[in-house]
Amino acid sequence: MPKLLSETKWPPGGFQVLIPEAGMTEPFCGGFDETWMWLLRFVGKNPVLAQRLGLPTNPEGCKRWVHTYNARRCIAHGWLGFVDLESASPDQVVTAQKKRSLAAAVGNVGRKASAGVSAYMEMFGSVGPVAKPLAEARASVCFGCPQNDAAHGILDYLAEGIARKTMSVLAALKDLDLVTSLNDKLGICRACSCPLKAKVFAPLSVIVEKMPPEVWPELPRVNPRCWIIAESNRP
Repeated sequence: MPKLLSETKWPPGGFQVLIPEAGMTEPFCGGFDETWMWLLRFVGKNPVLAQRLGLPTNPEGCKRWVHTYNARRCIAHGWLGFVDLESASPDQVVTAQKKRSLAAAVGNVGRKASAGVSAYMEMFGSVGPVAKPLAEARASVCFGCPQNDAAHGILDYLAEGIARKTMSVLAALKDLDLVTSLNDKLGICRACSCPLKAKVFAPLSVIVEKMPPEVWPELPRVNPRCWIIAESNRP
């Protein structure tokens, strides 16, 4: 069973107990001792439920339960610094390491995506979306590009708040009939983290203004050449 490294070093959100079967929608949070004693009182007041769920009924058992529950919670979020990794299974450690790597990348992806959302929002203002023939030409380039990830959705790439804004833009595009014949073949661009079915309608001037500097080197120069590179005459 996974175990916490410390009973005094608080993980994010503190030490927690959540028993959904008791109708709890929010966890009890506090210090380690406060948490296991809360659990001990809970099982004393709810013996039938405790027996059905296999909850411990003595202090030492409650301490072990709080250790295991919170260690698993930390592993699920990638907070490995709070967990005795020797007590966790190899699969749990690998999963946590992947999540920690993903969390480290979120800031960079968020910056890229935020710039993309700004570009989409601005094209409904004074600049306006590009004409459909140009959007179709751009879409044909994206369709054959290896950076086009059509297998994953917006939520796989973007933080929830940015994803909601982006999906609202996609809905607006559809309402305005701003779609291409390749819409169902366009996914997320791995280089800029933008949904391509919206990006192909964004004005080049806005894209150039909003694009973070670190994205430019990631845009393909060959097979095929990214339309953003071609239209902006960048090497």
